[in-house]
Amino acid sequence: MIPKGSMRFWENRLKKFAVETAYSTRFGEKYLKFRDPDGLPIELVERDEASVNQMGFIPQK
Repeated sequence: MIPKGSMRFWENRLKKFAVETAYSTRFGEKYLKFRDPDGLPIELVERDEASVNQMGFIPQK
């Protein structure tokens, strides 16, 4: 998730690094889609606020 109003910034930044982007809409929200250098699909969506990630580091045994 990215802050409201920052979608254009991220689109321009990705294009600056020759990353192809596309928009899609799901559940009434606009997503900016692209692939990371390994081909993993990534989607950015603007939201006013997000819940705090409660996941932490899980040490190896």
